[in-house]
Amino acid sequence: MDGQRREVNDFIIPKSQNANETATVNPIMGGGDSSTHSGRQFYIRYDIETGSYRIRDLGRGYGAFGKLQHAIEIRDSFLINIGESYVVSYLVENDEMSGADFGGSEQKLKLKIFPPCNLDKPDVITCQNDKQELIIGRSPNCDIRIDDQLISKMQSSIRYESRRWILEDGKDGKESTNGTWYYLNQ
Repeated sequence: MDGQRREVNDFIIPKSQNANETATVNPIMGGGDSSTHSGRQFYIRYDIETGSYRIRDLGRGYGAFGKLQHAIEIRDSFLINIGESYVVSYLVENDEMSGADFGGSEQKLKLKIFPPCNLDKPDVITCQNDKQELIIGRSPNCDIRIDDQLISKMQSSIRYESRRWILEDGKDGKESTNGTWYYLNQ
């Protein structure tokens, strides 16, 4: 172990203790018998040198997601969960704006939105890198409208600032009801 101190704590979700207990089914994530589970889903590692924690998904189940607590930079292939929908981001070079005059290349943001009822045909939205803020939600007034009763009227916002795309939960400091979640293994 290279002379480093290592401490491991394990918590495994226990199987049902009551044999007469009925199985529970999660309507969003699918079936499941409360007496079985697929083992470890993720692990948390503390780095003594940096004083920070890292979470790693172990590739079982639906993945480990964290609730967005503050604004976060959107990266390429970023996976976001909003209600029952999933959104995947792609950063696309904007050829028209690239070059020495602009000090490098700007990026467009392409979003693929996978609603729960139509996974084969995602909605594709390309966001220009202008200064406007884009609002995601179920309200007809939103720039990106997702028809999902589990999300807020104004669920989250995306803006382009300092040559980066930023995602934030809610609008004007008010959080969404069920939160915006992002895949932790990114």
